Amino acid sequence: MNLNAVKDFKVLVIGDAIYDRYRFCDTLGRGTKESIISVKLQREEIYKGGVWACASHLTDLCAQVDIWHGHTATINTKYLGAYSQKLFSVHDSKPEPDGFQPVDIPSYDVVIVFDYGHGFLNLALRERIVREARWLAVNAQSNSSNYGFNRINEKWPFAHFAVCDELEARLAAHEQEAPIEDVILKLPYESIIVTLGSEGAIGYANHEFYREQALTDRPIDLLGAGDAVLAVVAPFARAGFSIKELVHLGNVAGMVKVGILGHSGHVSKHSLEEGL
Repeated sequence: MNLNAVKDFKVLVIGDAIYDRYRFCDTLGRGTKESIISVKLQREEIYKGGVWACASHLTDLCAQVDIWHGHTATINTKYLGAYSQKLFSVHDSKPEPDGFQPVDIPSYDVVIVFDYGHGFLNLALRERIVREARWLAVNAQSNSSNYGFNRINEKWPFAHFAVCDELEARLAAHEQEAPIEDVILKLPYESIIVTLGSEGAIGYANHEFYREQALTDRPIDLLGAGDAVLAVVAPFARAGFSIKELVHLGNVAGMVKVGILGHSGHVSKHSLEEGL
């Protein structure tokens, strides 16, 4: 697979700003007088996640990558115990300077949206993006703050390409038990990849399905794996690669990302070449 096929692309990445704070702890056990977990804080690491982390996966692949986010950042603080096992999380927010705002959305070869449901991508902005983007790839994620209310097909009824996980696809299609192929056919996308966790991924395009198993069964951290799939694969979908190639590339990107703790690194072109 020729990873240089997208090297001249100009890409706009749009989404929510997120900071992922990891607090590494020694677990002391259950409190003696209360039913709580007692831990001793050892160290803290803060990563720029959300739209920033997504864009980082493209820096080795495309000529220009611009980032557009809102004026508020979500702070996700995760407490980790032994072997980096996540114990619980705390969520907060803070003002964030708007930074870059594009004037000419149609000038981009690819527009990629990461919709975490934190409020930045309101209806007016979504309509503008769909209207002006020459080629649009989307994801709308389900998380603890928006569960069931951030369905991809309702937020983004049109896109040239989409990526979501199996739960997000089933919530969107209102199908809990149907075969995943039937779920995909209920969604409004002619080209889509649905990630299946440890089972890999399934893609659909040109009226054909392609399924591939995951390339690793020993993940270090699942944070941002689906984001990495969309970020890496979208330009190649724009370039016309087959769904078989896209699913395999997505699995490689996912394999690389789950081997990285938090956002301490990104999916590089070199790591993709090794995986391919």
